[in-house]
Amino acid sequence: MGLVQYSNIVQVTETEHLMEICKKAHEVFPDTISPDIYYQYLRIGIFELRIIALVTFNDGVMTSCAVLCFGKDLINQPTITTDFMWIDPHYPTLFKEYLKYVEKIVNEKGIKRIIIPTCRNEKAFERKYGKYGFMKTYTVFEKKVS
Repeated sequence: MGLVQYSNIVQVTETEHLMEICKKAHEVFPDTISPDIYYQYLRIGIFELRIIALVTFNDGVMTSCAVLCFGKDLINQPTITTDFMWIDPHYPTLFKEYLKYVEKIVNEKGIKRIIIPTCRNEKAFERKYGKYGFMKTYTVFEKKVS
């Protein structure tokens, strides 16, 4: 499939880059994500055209990555959800670049909602991303069952 370039963000499908994303996701969520299982999830999602994997690099080193999933909500409206996103703290402006990229996709595909689930503190998320138009609409409670 190759690379699709938008600004500094590159859409990837190659095993090497997908594994790099999977390893970063495991680093961020070690008790939740297995790199091998996440890789299979990404590979199948990319094949089914319901997932895109994005990265940025600086001198060959990954500086950010994002996994975006296409879906539909309960009233059958198209959505895009951030499945995983990591941005190196040394590159804080990359979030704006990702927003531009996602807004381009949203306009092209007629998507009605951008969804970013987070396990971060709600207030911190609102402070950081509220200025970009994101607002709290749902709260999710979770119980782990063995």
